[in-house]
Amino acid sequence: MTFMVHSLAWRALVWAAGTAAPLVAMPPDYRAGLVMPLFAGLLALLTAAEPEGGWVLPAQIVTVAVWLVTTAVYGYAPSPVAGLVIGLLLYLHHGAAAIAAQVPVAARIPAPVLAAWLARTGAVSAVSAVVCLLLAALTGAAGAAIPAAAAVVLGAAGALAVARALRQTGRGAVPGPDIGGLPGGAVPGSSPGGLPGGAVPGRFHGGAVRDPDPGPPDERDSDPRRW
Repeated sequence: MTFMVHSLAWRALVWAAGTAAPLVAMPPDYRAGLVMPLFAGLLALLTAAEPEGGWVLPAQIVTVAVWLVTTAVYGYAPSPVAGLVIGLLLYLHHGAAAIAAQVPVAARIPAPVLAAWLARTGAVSAVSAVVCLLLAALTGAAGAAIPAAAAVVLGAAGALAVARALRQTGRGAVPGPDIGGLPGGAVPGSSPGGLPGGAVPGRFHGGAVRDPDPGPPDERDSDPRRW
């Protein structure tokens, strides 16, 4: 028996990732308060309630905007670790929302489908973390000469580009179930007389509809209903 994950549990993951991303991006004193965490939770709740709607991308733009305000306005130095965590949370949030958008609220998702997606997400996250930390270590001296605002703008542009790419790739069609051995949910028609697709013999010829055989000519002429 295949283990199934309820759609509401998966949407809870969408909410958790959508809430954590702006919390990591905002200043520590705002994070310690009540208003901004509540705002982040409510915005993430909209993305979890309607993942197929237009809330996911604006929520991610808000996260990037909060990061810009934190670093460029409040003067907090851009941290490579914080930037990496924000990027991974945005990636997780968008990918989970793309799956939730294809699944009804009352449905259940097969665990193998989620396992394959989580494996790919984990691989991408691990590679991204290694590359990010390696670049931060190699360009530490050179990166100190880059203004903080420029670094934030470049990072925000990269985050928006990734979000845009994920938005396009997350719009794949869900294939229908295989019925009767045909892919994509195609229903095979009955084939009387050995004709494919349920065609009826003796009815069509060259695109014209033919009447059934009325019988011999003498029977047709003697039928008073024909006159």
